[in-house]
Amino acid sequence: HVSFVRRRIANLKEVVDFIRATYPSIPVEVVEWQHIDPVDQLRKLATTTILISPAGAVATKVPFLSHGTHAIIADNYVSQDYFFLRKGESG
Repeated sequence: HVSFVRRRIANLKEVVDFIRATYPSIPVEVVEWQHIDPVDQLRKLATTTILISPAGAVATKVPFLSHGTHAIIADNYVSQDYFFLRKGESG
């Protein structure tokens, strides 16, 4: 099965670098949720201040964020023509 809609942040390194440069006093952590058990995921979400995620499974964790936490959900990017979407579009 080949999927052309990627559920990842294609420029993740640039995003992390920008956040670290713009907000040097705020710790930034890139989390690979698939490697963390559900209880530890909830603990991590409870201490998160800003969650940046592609649309999909991680975005479904937004209801578990603490009051006042912000979530930025990125759209999906299409790497080549795929049904009604053209390469480079999001959908």
